Amino acid sequence: MQAISSPSEHSESIRKQCESGATTCGARQLKVCLRFFFWWFIFLVISEQGLVAQTNATHLKKLPSAGKITDNYLKAIGGKKHVAAIKDVNYDWIIELQNFSIGTAHTQRKPPSSERWEMTFGNGQIISATSGSSAWTIGLDGKMHTLIGPEGATTKLRASLDAAHLVINKKSNTLARVISVADLDSEPAYVVEFSTRGGARLQYYFSTKTGLLVKVTDEVNKTQTWFEDYRPERGVLQPHRIRLNVGGPGELTLVLQSVKYDTGIADKVFDPPGAAEGLDLASLLREVGKNQDEIEKRVTEYGFTQKETDREITGKGEIKKETVKVYEVFPIANREPVLKLISENGIALSGERAAKEDKRVQDEFLKAERDKDKNAQEVTRRRAEQQKKQKAAGEEEGEDPEISQFLKVCVFVSPRREQFAGRDAIVFDFRPRAVDRSY
Repeated sequence: MQAISSPSEHSESIRKQCESGATTCGARQLKVCLRFFFWWFIFLVISEQGLVAQTNATHLKKLPSAGKITDNYLKAIGGKKHVAAIKDVNYDWIIELQNFSIGTAHTQRKPPSSERWEMTFGNGQIISATSGSSAWTIGLDGKMHTLIGPEGATTKLRASLDAAHLVINKKSNTLARVISVADLDSEPAYVVEFSTRGGARLQYYFSTKTGLLVKVTDEVNKTQTWFEDYRPERGVLQPHRIRLNVGGPGELTLVLQSVKYDTGIADKVFDPPGAAEGLDLASLLREVGKNQDEIEKRVTEYGFTQKETDREITGKGEIKKETVKVYEVFPIANREPVLKLISENGIALSGERAAKEDKRVQDEFLKAERDKDKNAQEVTRRRAEQQKKQKAAGEEEGEDPEISQFLKVCVFVSPRREQFAGRDAIVFDFRPRAVDRSY
């Protein structure tokens, strides 16, 4: 049985051989020395990396859930039950820049998702608001802008979280997950990412010691907000100092002056102002409907690329699996378009799979050509049935039934004119029409 020496014993043996003198330590011994120390170095590096990875994995496993963190926050500011009972809240602030007062601000919030800011300066006023249907702002130039896309979605998410003090309704489709522990200047904080399926994303930082919200990062709107000096206001802790960095020449500081709860703020406070002129939206939509057939015919003259993202979400709001597919879309008159899959998860189709997809698409085109007359006849038949029903219902002939139904069940809010992509546009919000349940 052969004895096996430890790495330290082997190292000591080689060291003694090398120290016996230059005349006795020849080329062979030198190679042995170098080889040993090379592999010993590799062993130490791998061991250290494994230890760091193991430590990080253990640390991440110890992070509390997003629900636990928000529950601790609600407990810290006064209790979930107490906070959820607040119907609305008004804040008044003084705005400072480099310790000099430059204006005032007034904030109104109403659960579940409404918020309005009015910031008044010597050179004008900035007004912004968010409701369940839209987000909008009026700048110092007095021009109205409705926020859409990622900017609008993120602004709506921020308003829904702040207006409800993070009392999140499970039906709101808001996802939350803990992504890390950040070392802020004063203390470590749990970083919770809130997101929606519409692409909105915000990072909220909660103190690991107090449970209070200390920072919010909005990468879309390029803002960072710090919350400091928490003090009770009618049993609820409120930050009396907010620092706001919007990427400008300096950091704004908002100093709280007063808080008022449950004053009965009307929902219309959060609606955008409508145009002074009267806009007949019903007539406009009917005119659009009459031209819809011509628009659909023009659509078939174009092709486009379509990206679909499918996410599987766990019960904790974390993404379990994400699949991204990109299609080439070919619209065809009087039937659904033909979609050709060209990539999946960033990898283009190739080989046998690409050949099968090409054959499937060619078969779809041949089928569309064979059924062209039959599809056109079917469309004509459905249109005739629609016109017959409209006549029986006393509706205008040729009116799009979908538009007709839309006008019946929805009410328009704040129709207005704005500029989008350099073009004049009519913008309006809409919400379900109130149903008379008195009978």
